[in-house]
Amino acid sequence: MKPWIIIQKICFFILALFVLVGIGFIFDEPTKRLFELQKQKEKLKKQNSELVTKTEELKEDQQKFHTSKTFVERIAKKDFKLIRADECVFKFEN
Repeated sequence: MKPWIIIQKICFFILALFVLVGIGFIFDEPTKRLFELQKQKEKLKKQNSELVTKTEELKEDQQKFHTSKTFVERIAKKDFKLIRADECVFKFEN
């Protein structure tokens, strides 16, 4: 082979390498941003799913408030420490 052809191929290879490295630098930041946004999207999907589940539970409780006296009584006793007029509460000290 002629020496100029070898030099030409080496120069072409070096030029191609510089172009590829340049393209890598150009697309590096948008690619990082894309991965960050995908992670954030997955996190928000999970959070949304949890909120949907919690909303469904609260809707069920709301329905129970309208239909079940025992549910209302249980919540009143457990959360608000209320008792009926005919009940007595005994507190024991340890």
